[in-house]
Amino acid sequence: MIAYDHFDRAAARAKEKIDWLVQVEKAPATLNTHYYSDYRDKFLAYYRGGTK
Repeated sequence: MIAYDHFDRAAARAKEKIDWLVQVEKAPATLNTHYYSDYRDKFLAYYRGGTK
């Protein structure tokens, strides 16, 4: 029982940390917005099949 309680608490903490990391990574932060926009457009065009 003690081990299961420990695993449950550890799993809950891990889930909280993963949720936090996902939220942090949703919106990229950069000072080079021009380069980011250019790279993003190229990336999306490539993966949509626009260029090879």
